[in-house]
Amino acid sequence: MAWCWSNESNWALTLHSEWFNMSPEVNGPQRRAHRVLPVGRAVRGHGDLSENTGRRGLMVVSRAAKLVVLWLEHDCRYQYTEDLLQHVRYGLMDVPTLHHLANSHPLVQSSPTAAALVDEALDYHHATFAQPLRQSARTRPRFQSLTLYIAGGRKREVSRVRELRYFNPAAQEHVRVAGGSNWSELAPMPTGRSHHCVAVMGNFLFVVGGEVEHATGRTCAVRTACRYDPRGNRWTEIAPMKACREHFVLGALGQYLYAVGGRNELRQVLPSVERYCPKRNKWMFVQPFDRSLSCHAGCVADNLLWVSGGVTNTAQYQNRLMVYDPEQDQWLARSPMLQRRVYHVMAAVRRQLYVLGGDDLDYNNDRILVRHIDSYNMDLDQWTRCSFSLLTGRVDGACGRRAGRMGYQHETATLLLPLDINKLLLCNSARPAGRGRKVSKAK
Repeated sequence: MAWCWSNESNWALTLHSEWFNMSPEVNGPQRRAHRVLPVGRAVRGHGDLSENTGRRGLMVVSRAAKLVVLWLEHDCRYQYTEDLLQHVRYGLMDVPTLHHLANSHPLVQSSPTAAALVDEALDYHHATFAQPLRQSARTRPRFQSLTLYIAGGRKREVSRVRELRYFNPAAQEHVRVAGGSNWSELAPMPTGRSHHCVAVMGNFLFVVGGEVEHATGRTCAVRTACRYDPRGNRWTEIAPMKACREHFVLGALGQYLYAVGGRNELRQVLPSVERYCPKRNKWMFVQPFDRSLSCHAGCVADNLLWVSGGVTNTAQYQNRLMVYDPEQDQWLARSPMLQRRVYHVMAAVRRQLYVLGGDDLDYNNDRILVRHIDSYNMDLDQWTRCSFSLLTGRVDGACGRRAGRMGYQHETATLLLPLDINKLLLCNSARPAGRGRKVSKAK
């Protein structure tokens, strides 16, 4: 199971066609005010994705374009053609509709602006894999909401699942999910997987690697990757990684995705790092770690990729914090964590990194669950232990953040735990005495 926040579209759309049926007697400034309104109000986002899928949303956008043309043709309002047609979001139409507009509507054909925008939209659709890098106002719906997505994972009765679920907790003060009844399902992934990674780039959700189950019942790591488009509620396969990976880290940094470490199909721990270029739909290796690493945690902050903890190929638990600079293609060491962690999670909030959960080893070399929550100040290069902990120790979970809150969920659990970051930040309010691994606690 992997999850993340994405500023994606909830695709229920409403047409306000009355704006296109204005009286021809409207003149002067009043008429000018009315002519500016139609496209801005023709299509509005409202509702939820499960009731109106992306296909219907694309149809509504196409209808909006046709209504614009009808309004212009009514009473010969052609002087407003250039102003209105440039507001239509052609990138949200499918290719057949774009061809129909370009070939069947004289107004669109006679408008240099509209013709250029239609050509731009066609180029956008033809560059399928590069779309995350070519997003613009003309490819995004007018209504968007911050939505929580959960993809794949394991269930007690099913080893690997293909499910993609979403939840918008805007009105929820305390989120407690019982049996998944508050979640809505979307189009399932092409393949069920667990121990995979997710990332968001250009409002697309990427799912990469992980562990799949074959017909024989055998499980192993895979190289495959796919991309979800919430506008059409559909999945697209992208180029597979160069190495099979599970229990690794994936981050979207600049125009690339970075896959760090993990275990391959032979359960070997990897030091390699590779990045995905959407423009070329290709993976390539970059600067590797100085050691093999899996079961670590990572996140993107301050235009850098941060990786903490993990276990090496010699079963050595790590407390290191490493940061990758893409411009230098170089890994740099930062102050180590307050304790070793594997199978933990990390999130960035307000220039602070937070690590939660995971495992450590006791003096007898037995695994113990870690309940402490620790934070790292990127400006001071210092770790601080928070004054409260997780209710129970957890491993192999997932973590995300939204509006000053973090959420934490276990791989097979149905409980989503919200954490108030304002309280977490309170534990860091006292100015530390120095750099390094000093510990301070709030009263």
